[in-house]
Amino acid sequence: MRRLVIGQESEAGGLGARLHVLSPILFGFAVPLVALAVLNPGVLRVGSQAALILLGPLFVIACGMFLYAVFAQRTLATAVFDLDARELTLVETTLLSRTSETVPFAELADLRVRQDYDRDGYPYRIAELVWRNGEILPLPETTDATTLALAQAALRRG
Repeated sequence: MRRLVIGQESEAGGLGARLHVLSPILFGFAVPLVALAVLNPGVLRVGSQAALILLGPLFVIACGMFLYAVFAQRTLATAVFDLDARELTLVETTLLSRTSETVPFAELADLRVRQDYDRDGYPYRIAELVWRNGEILPLPETTDATTLALAQAALRRG
């Protein structure tokens, strides 16, 4: 399998890949007791109220983590060009989530480098994927010129 990796391949399994499981785990701990307390409050006795006091806030934290994971802005961590399958896999991460999407090369119009300027006026280069519909996706900052040239050549082929 021939492939080109833009970005850090380790980011595909980085911190976001591990923390995304926290929310379901916390829900799993908290939901049964919170549901029991809501549906049949008489079942809970004085001894189990301590558990409710601990797991109730845990449920709220899990809800917050879930909402953050869903609505937080994702950043592109890794772009993997599978040259044999002619597909591109994009791995986007947040602190608490990781998503990946695979698209065929046919949906990509171009892979280009443009020059931009920071607030102090210093130039820097940005590698970008351009989709057929005109959408532009900046590639990770770690994109090197050699990998970029190989990816451009792969997109131009057949």
